[in-house]
Amino acid sequence: MLIYFRDAIALTGQPNFTSRQKNEFVWTSEFGVGKAVKLHGAFPWRTVKLDGREGVGSFATITRRDDSTDYGYLVTVQGDPDAATDTPDLLLYVERNDAASQGKTPVTADELEKIGEEVAASIRRR
Repeated sequence: MLIYFRDAIALTGQPNFTSRQKNEFVWTSEFGVGKAVKLHGAFPWRTVKLDGREGVGSFATITRRDDSTDYGYLVTVQGDPDAATDTPDLLLYVERNDAASQGKTPVTADELEKIGEEVAASIRRR
């Protein structure tokens, strides 16, 4: 399992994607996670808090280029370059990669989503 967290300074003059736009961009191009990504749920974009700030979360089934299947949980939060306090862009990505499991039983889709939700809930600015 991979857990990746990034905070990036929200810069003025840069394209300022909304949380949902950034979420869509990551699934479709930024990480290149596989040949197909299918988001779960009738309304796949849900409100998630990360560092006490509102963002967008999604959960997906990832079909790899070798046709194997994995899962990913993604949360993005839009930063504000004009805020009085530092409010960076935030990204949390939790992914199951069965090929890297080294013979261990990989987590299920439900387990991965729960882990992603718990990690997101635990992130606080220090």
